[in-house]
Amino acid sequence: MKEKNMLDPRSHINCQSFVDSKHNVLCSELKQLYVALTRARKRLWICEEDVDEFSKPMFSYWEKKNLVQFKILDSSLVESMKVEG
Repeated sequence: MKEKNMLDPRSHINCQSFVDSKHNVLCSELKQLYVALTRARKRLWICEEDVDEFSKPMFSYWEKKNLVQFKILDSSLVESMKVEG
């Protein structure tokens, strides 16, 4: 990602050191995200209250690849998220 300028260079300023317990949690969350991404049939909705310093690099990457759309959660969006079954 770095070689293709997919990351915001300002995000590297506050790089944290490696912490084994945080790494394990991250691995678990990435596995869950992988399952969600690969099992979605039509759409995958990811709702974030705020894109914080930890999730910003991934959202920035997805945005640059045109893989995500950012929308304000309101009643019309909730209606469009409903699936008829």
